[in-house]
Amino acid sequence: MRICFFNLAEATDGKAGNGVVRVATTLAFALRERGNTVVFYTPPPVRELKKIGVSAGEHFRKFLQERETDVAVWQMGSCRIPFSLKNLPCRLVAVWHNAPDYKMDSYVERLIERYKIRSQALKKIALSRIVRFLTQRVYAIFRSWSFFYTCRCCDKFVLLSEKFIPQFSPSKTFPQKVCAIANPACYAPSFFPLNAKKKEVLFVGRLEFGQKRPDLLLKIRARVEKQFPDWRLRIVGKGPDAEKIRMLAETLNLSRVSFEGFQDPKSYYRDAEIFCLTSAFEGFGMVLLEAAAFGCVPVAFDSYASVTDIISHGENGVLVPAFDCERYAEELARLMSDAVLRERLALCAQKHVENFSASKITIQWENLFEEIL
Repeated sequence: MRICFFNLAEATDGKAGNGVVRVATTLAFALRERGNTVVFYTPPPVRELKKIGVSAGEHFRKFLQERETDVAVWQMGSCRIPFSLKNLPCRLVAVWHNAPDYKMDSYVERLIERYKIRSQALKKIALSRIVRFLTQRVYAIFRSWSFFYTCRCCDKFVLLSEKFIPQFSPSKTFPQKVCAIANPACYAPSFFPLNAKKKEVLFVGRLEFGQKRPDLLLKIRARVEKQFPDWRLRIVGKGPDAEKIRMLAETLNLSRVSFEGFQDPKSYYRDAEIFCLTSAFEGFGMVLLEAAAFGCVPVAFDSYASVTDIISHGENGVLVPAFDCERYAEELARLMSDAVLRERLALCAQKHVENFSASKITIQWENLFEEIL
């Protein structure tokens, strides 16, 4: 089969920070190993399209026709429609990489930053309760419209978990089009002596308050730091709130927290004993699988439906009731004080990663392609 992943570029190194790109690259590599042809398409800048006198949709359709593409796969990272999805010369599959009904409390703050609003009066109005409510409602309506429009245009709409289907409004209108396929694990389980690990707790992700909430992890860390002074927290990643998060660590007087910046996380997974996720929502939580592959015990809030596909509480990790920081600190302290428990959970987590191996997930994708072709 000839397959095109579009609206993103293929990753060329392990430091690719975008989870959607990592997933698409992992799938592309596995599909190629099975004899398929896979290409990536990134739309040219608008100014270049104007020079040659074609629209984005026309440019994309020509790209697909020249390569005699069988299936185009849109790994949706946002609700924005990049160009016309109609009249493509091949089958179309859309993949939504987030929880279908997520709510981001700091969405207004993101808009203020994006449009560089400096006026204090405008900021005060924008941050008012009624404007926040209306902004969330407008965004929810736009997201719903985007989902329905895409479902009408595509042959299949893929969610990352069966548990998201009841939350996905178009599933009632287009039940034959909506399905679920989990993301593949980007790393195969790496079995090595777990006693070589260091007393480290790890966070890997985008440093921002809206979704990833590393600020909650710092507050949790503040509850246990004095009890476990020999444990270090490492934070790997960058983002729009990086400086604010650093300042919060100083305000909380945390002494054994290090900010590593944007790095290839593999060596950090290999060293750390425990991985912490404190996201308000996720589509899947790829970092949980990545950490588990290296024997790093995953701990997360039960704040989105698909997290239970990855973590079974007490079996291969720890799930904490959503946003209960006190309970999170208690579970973290229990792990940090019990080496036998950590090793048992780590081994089970590594074995569970095999359920999401690229080879197994790729077969599901090939079956989907064969169905629509």
